Amino acid sequence: MSKRVVKLPDIPGAGEELEDYIAALFQASGHFVEKQIVESDPADLLELDIVTTDYAGEQASRRLIEVKGGKGGRSISSKSSAGCST
Repeated sequence: MSKRVVKLPDIPGAGEELEDYIAALFQASGHFVEKQIVESDPADLLELDIVTTDYAGEQASRRLIEVKGGKGGRSISSKSSAGCST
């Protein structure tokens, strides 16, 4: 039997592909994932790259994730809220 080598693609550098990659990691770990949520108000515009919800514990835990990428590298920041209402 011959061995097969599987090569995974590199992590995307920026843009929507990077957001999709990060969202897929959370989804693969059992989180409910919402992407590119836009709230529009005449006075303010809010776009959330990724919102994850983990239902594994007694209370749902949500995490807001902002993804940045480009020539300077990648940056992923998150803020979580345990026990939030869903």
